[in-house]
Amino acid sequence: MNTSAEVVSSPQRSRALGLIGWIPKVEVRSRRETVYVPAGIALWGAAVLTVMDRPIRSNSRKGGNMRHRPTTPSLTGFLVTLLGTAIAASIAVPGLSSAATLNVPADYSTIQACIDAAVSGVDECVVAPGTYHETINFLGKAITLRSSGGAEVTTIDATGIGGSVVMCASGEGPNTILDGFTITGGSHYGGWGDACGGMFNSSSNPTVINCSFIGNTAQGGWGAAGGGMFNSSSNPTVINCSFIGNTAQGGWGAAGGGMLNEESIPSVTNCTFSGNIARGGWAASCGGMLNEGGSPTVTNCTFSGNTASGYWAAAGGGMLNQGSSPTVTNCILWGDGPNELTDYSSTSTVLFSDVQGGFPGAGNIDLDPMLTRAPDPGPDAAWGTIDDDHGDFRQRRFLLVSTLVTTRGFRRVSRSTAPATRGSWTIR
Repeated sequence: MNTSAEVVSSPQRSRALGLIGWIPKVEVRSRRETVYVPAGIALWGAAVLTVMDRPIRSNSRKGGNMRHRPTTPSLTGFLVTLLGTAIAASIAVPGLSSAATLNVPADYSTIQACIDAAVSGVDECVVAPGTYHETINFLGKAITLRSSGGAEVTTIDATGIGGSVVMCASGEGPNTILDGFTITGGSHYGGWGDACGGMFNSSSNPTVINCSFIGNTAQGGWGAAGGGMFNSSSNPTVINCSFIGNTAQGGWGAAGGGMLNEESIPSVTNCTFSGNIARGGWAASCGGMLNEGGSPTVTNCTFSGNTASGYWAAAGGGMLNQGSSPTVTNCILWGDGPNELTDYSSTSTVLFSDVQGGFPGAGNIDLDPMLTRAPDPGPDAAWGTIDDDHGDFRQRRFLLVSTLVTTRGFRRVSRSTAPATRGSWTIR
């Protein structure tokens, strides 16, 4: 039996109970009939039919060695059997669908439209450079949302829209990934609930990479307020991000300018917090990072130029911990007001860090880090505008020599010796 096959030019939806998804079909011809089947099944079937179609030999008492060709099986019947097997496999094995890359704005005009269309656990949305005026919600989907050009040229701007720019409040996990955006223009008034300007994570654990949270505001009523990011009972992973010029105004609840963590365990690595502001009401406030409960891990981060003011409760500049136990390693906390790192009913573990005014812990120092250039909102004194200067957090080289000479057994390499633009130094 001779067979030939060709792939149909455009993908077609399999009608087999909708279980196989979008896959190419193959035309399989024999001398008697032509059928259309999914490509993978056709290849499997062709191999089996080739084996079945080979001549065989047998020894008979009457004819000795005789060549026999078995009766050609029904091609349709055989492939239907294979198709049924594939359907069963597709039911038993999840994630059989092929991954697709969905493009914004080529395929979808908005980022949210791309998220709506993406298949959880399968697809990714890739966003071209530009400014997108919208707010987005991941809707619990395990997808990657990334920019093709990076945060410097790709912005999600919610100016004039209201609410949080990004939301994960449907149980998102680590496979929900936000990568390479500037998040700005978020403005949220909490009223009776919580408020967040930049990114709000509630009972979710997304991954956030290479993002800048700039010029977002949140005002709490009876709830808490987080300017750049608010994590409520969430454990996100945040890597290589900057939190600059975000503002939180507390009412009856807590206020965190850059990041507020309530009963959360975020992992924050290689990030900068600068120029963030928190104004407290009846509860605690902190310009950089406020931790209420939980045990965050903060590594290789820089806090500088963050400020907070309180009315009836505590106020912290760089980091304020209330009933929490964070671990802070290899970080710089310098130039924040009214203080750098404050614990209330908390036990912080601070190691190999440069803290203005000093802080107990192995390898900690109190030396001016001599940051190259602090962030500046520019002549208009407003973050999120064209004249913003995001600063340069690399250390000047001569500090490295001073640190190595004066700090016994404490070896560091300044980030100024590498092309990195965020974070602190690296322990060797």
